[in-house]
Amino acid sequence: MNIDKLKKELVEGQYDADPKKAADKLNALTVSIPKSYKVTDKTLLGLFGLDRGHNILLELERMTTTKVVRLLSMIKDRQHGLDIGHPDAGVFIDTLIPAVFTAGEAVTLKSLGTELISRATQIGLTLVKAGHIEEARR
Repeated sequence: MNIDKLKKELVEGQYDADPKKAADKLNALTVSIPKSYKVTDKTLLGLFGLDRGHNILLELERMTTTKVVRLLSMIKDRQHGLDIGHPDAGVFIDTLIPAVFTAGEAVTLKSLGTELISRATQIGLTLVKAGHIEEARR
């Protein structure tokens, strides 16, 4: 455990005086980070069901803007797919509300491209225990 790094976090952050509560907060999965996740037509069918997934693909095919055509070609490429974890992909999905996706569907789809991690992991620490907190506060 990097006690110096933990000490710095405890000074800069807002943590409970109780070491167990402070450790629990540091270990809680509360930080959302992007992760690479390839979305294909099979993903849409699996996520939203055959009927709705098929309708989404049909709605995308009806649109003729260059961005939508490119998005559709990426989704239909089962080998590579669309990396929904890329920040631009999420922004673009939002532009397709309500024409293609409902707000809920967009959230569901974009959630595939995020991962929840702990604050401890984010700052490069392993699992923090109450004893670590006590040591860092000495």
